Amino acid sequence: MRRNKKFSEACQDALKYLEGLRRLRIFSKSTIPIEDLLKPGQLTVLNLSGTRFAAQDLITRDVLTRIYEARVSYAVGEGGYPFPVFIVLEEAHRFVPPKEVKSTYSSEIIKTIAAEGRKFGVYLMVISQRPSRIDPDVLSQCQSQIVLRVVNPRDQMTIQESSEAFSKELLENLPGLNVGEAVIVGPVVKTPVMVKVKPRATMHGGADLPIADLLKLAKRQIEELERIRESEERGLSEAVEIREKLLEAR
Repeated sequence: MRRNKKFSEACQDALKYLEGLRRLRIFSKSTIPIEDLLKPGQLTVLNLSGTRFAAQDLITRDVLTRIYEARVSYAVGEGGYPFPVFIVLEEAHRFVPPKEVKSTYSSEIIKTIAAEGRKFGVYLMVISQRPSRIDPDVLSQCQSQIVLRVVNPRDQMTIQESSEAFSKELLENLPGLNVGEAVIVGPVVKTPVMVKVKPRATMHGGADLPIADLLKLAKRQIEELERIRESEERGLSEAVEIREKLLEAR
């Protein structure tokens, strides 16, 4: 009886899990071939903004796993994908946080690629505004770093701990960097270098809302609605007066 109860509970849990996956509406009977995502000289952008994080997490795990397995298969002579792959993971702290903070579906494959991907031709670049929220095992594999303005002391300490090339002097300069200025350290340069990133040519979709302009627009709309309301009230009042005068004239 106890065994049947445990089996029933396991079935219920499995059904709940599958129902949750169905509600994400990200699965179908077909899939995109890996060769369509990966082509020599092609940049493929998977824009997952606007979707639930659970969906983002599962999609990230699926795509990265397929890429890694395709390169491993090629390395051992079992087909796969024949060209190196460079992966850029934006908002990395959401997908691979420290294990004591949160567990995600995609964290394990990200850690695997960070630790072993290079020998199979899979290279990983992680991007985050909060490096202290990224798993330290992943950060420790980031030999080269491009660091822009960082003010948070915890993030500064994390950067210093993850790279031997980051001196105390460099760390102290991070809060004073201007927009677009960055410090590059690691094997990619012979010595630490400060650079100025040129302005982007495309529209930035992740910028903060122009809150001041939006509040001014909202105020103008409220004032315009108020003027319309007052005008309608005056018109109604005048119409009532005219009607009363006509009634008196009769």
